Amino acid sequence: MAYTRREIKDRVAVGDDIFIVEDLGNHLGNNRIRLIPAPTHVSEPGTPINKALLQPIEDYLATGVVPVHRTILPGTGLTGGGSLNRDLMLSVKFGTTAGTVCEGNDSRLSDARTPTPHNHAAGDLPSIYTLLDHFINSGEIETPQIAGIKNSMFRGKNLGTSYTSEQQSQVASGKFLDLWVGDYWVINGTRYYIAAFNYYLNSSNGLTTNHITLVPAKNLYNHRMNPSDTTEGGYVGSEMYTSNLVQVRALIHADFPGRVLTHRRRLSNATSDGAASGGAWFDSDVELMNEVMAFGSVVNGKGVYNIGIEKSQLPLFALRPDLLNTRAIWWLRDVCSETHFAIVSDGGDAHIYKARSNGGIRPVFSIF
Repeated sequence: MAYTRREIKDRVAVGDDIFIVEDLGNHLGNNRIRLIPAPTHVSEPGTPINKALLQPIEDYLATGVVPVHRTILPGTGLTGGGSLNRDLMLSVKFGTTAGTVCEGNDSRLSDARTPTPHNHAAGDLPSIYTLLDHFINSGEIETPQIAGIKNSMFRGKNLGTSYTSEQQSQVASGKFLDLWVGDYWVINGTRYYIAAFNYYLNSSNGLTTNHITLVPAKNLYNHRMNPSDTTEGGYVGSEMYTSNLVQVRALIHADFPGRVLTHRRRLSNATSDGAASGGAWFDSDVELMNEVMAFGSVVNGKGVYNIGIEKSQLPLFALRPDLLNTRAIWWLRDVCSETHFAIVSDGGDAHIYKARSNGGIRPVFSIF
């Protein structure tokens, strides 16, 4: 606390003669005295005695001194302290018992010590997916290798109701942090599964855009492949391709505005003797899957032009084959005969269906 220094002055009496001090034995009280003769006036009233006595004390306290009745008490792990009437020192109390401190060279700090058996609840530890994402983000592996890690594990996490800017950034970077096969969005009532990472990378005309490939959990609509039982013209010549997918494309573009990837696909456009006999490159965004994407191999399809660039099974179905089974028939684009296209049956098996039959549309598309 700071004190304002006072100026201490003596009382000055003025008169016409020499004063005699009369001691009245404290008759006047408060140790006062009388001057004889009485002074004509007082030129300086002086400083009251109580203020004069306090000034040295105030000066002393103003130096920041701590009253000596204060003490310093050592806390746990410390020794020393005491009254503030002398210099004090606090010391750390080292030892191996309660209330002491462990030194840096203590043998208990050695990496060679035997761990104490203990258990952790699952929630106390990071998940394997979080640990792998930390590894991916560490820079220890090249970015092109990341999709291989991501395509090898199923998680199944709900990613929300929209494709966020942060998620878009992760896809663009090729790191795909916090995104795994089987994760899904539920947008406007439709569940979209992540089926693969960079499935089309470097295919067709050399696609270099990082992307994730999605499939809906169930059929979006039901339509026929053709108005009659024919596969003439292959997949591209079908009513499914030319008009029935329009509604599906509109729904998907509305759910992922501006993020649906358009790239080149090789699709069948001719048939001969009930087999896909020709194909061409087309700009493509949303299509039916083929047998290889669903089952991992050709089953009932005929002709190499059914395959195109989709020549491997989607990791979603490799890791979770049960997700093929929607308990409803859905179309594949493979030509199987002069009258039949391939399907996944309501029991989940590979089958064929007449072209004019009503089947489900469960498309495949990619977002970036």
